[in-house]
Amino acid sequence: MKKSLIFALVLALAVVVAVPAFAFRMEGPKDTKFYLGGVALTDIGIWHLDKEVAQRSGYPNNTAAVDQFLLTVPRHSRLRAMVQSGNVGAYWELGMGRDLRAGHEEADGQSILAGQRTNYIETRKIYGWYSFGNCTLMAGKNDGSLNVIYPFQNLGFENNNHVIGLGWGAVYDDRSAQIRFSQNVSKMFSYQVSLVQPFYTDVTVNGVNYDTIAKYPRIDALMTMNFGAVSLSPAASFNYYYYDNNPPGYDTSVNAWLVQLPVVVKAGAFTFSGLIGYAQNIFQYNLQSAYWRPAYINGKVKNTTGLYGFADFAFTAGAVTPHFYIGYDAPENTDVYVGDKKNERLMYGISVNWKVADNFFLVPEFTMYDYGKNPTVAGNPSLGKEWLGGIQFQFVF
Repeated sequence: MKKSLIFALVLALAVVVAVPAFAFRMEGPKDTKFYLGGVALTDIGIWHLDKEVAQRSGYPNNTAAVDQFLLTVPRHSRLRAMVQSGNVGAYWELGMGRDLRAGHEEADGQSILAGQRTNYIETRKIYGWYSFGNCTLMAGKNDGSLNVIYPFQNLGFENNNHVIGLGWGAVYDDRSAQIRFSQNVSKMFSYQVSLVQPFYTDVTVNGVNYDTIAKYPRIDALMTMNFGAVSLSPAASFNYYYYDNNPPGYDTSVNAWLVQLPVVVKAGAFTFSGLIGYAQNIFQYNLQSAYWRPAYINGKVKNTTGLYGFADFAFTAGAVTPHFYIGYDAPENTDVYVGDKKNERLMYGISVNWKVADNFFLVPEFTMYDYGKNPTVAGNPSLGKEWLGGIQFQFVF
């Protein structure tokens, strides 16, 4: 079987190279299957940044708003492969794209984007699984330990990391090393528990930097309840870490956690997807907002808590599915922040999924991002707004 599988892999690669427009699937002896495909994405459009956002986004000396043309291959374009033999399988996903480098950044040493790689290659996922009965054991680098839905926001992964509403009402469970046990108890109920590589951070005390050490894995749990037209997928995550060798009397540990409830409702051509969550110190889950960080004051940890969530309304008319979405993110720290004591961020937009052919989609999109006010400065000055409008080309195999 080993020789047959190697031959299948070589033949599959040869066929894909010869006919790159087609994904390839091959079945071998003893229930062995091999699949090779990919997702090729291209963004084109306009990126508008208010002065405040522009100064944090590669234009440090600007005193006015910026309108930037964008044409880029986002880094979640990917090549993917799967091999399965009976109830054992493995999956690989290689990310490849191009980081945005605008012309002014090529010679701008002060730009926060200067020095980034123009070519982006990353092992996004690599994991294996073993199925037995109604259970599955998975181990490797993967995501999906918490989330089953996201808003249909696509444009701008290379423009301040705008993708699927991350940091704007949606948190990310991260593509991390993990071990996961899942069970499909019935058509209505399933659950999974994941031991995930923990997040790390550090803290500065009296000018000295202290690293964190993990003693336990991050624990994620997800449950799915399907009631036909309505499905619920409550989830929770807990991440514990402590600071190494802090001074006596100082807090030495920090807890980050979240609980969330995603809901999907389907009625004919209409679909509602939404989520509400409450969390503490989830700056690593959030990806976008530094205001979810805990504070360290006089040797004591001051936790940041808050609400987040999104809503996505969609309806399908033939080959076209418009999505109207809104996202909200509000970390709060009454011990540290001033004025409003929180940073409220708001995203809203429209994205249209147009199926041109079986493997080709066009996605026109416009999204506004309001960064809210700065809770760390007296008077809570505005952090500015930005918007992206354009089209994403999607070739999916």
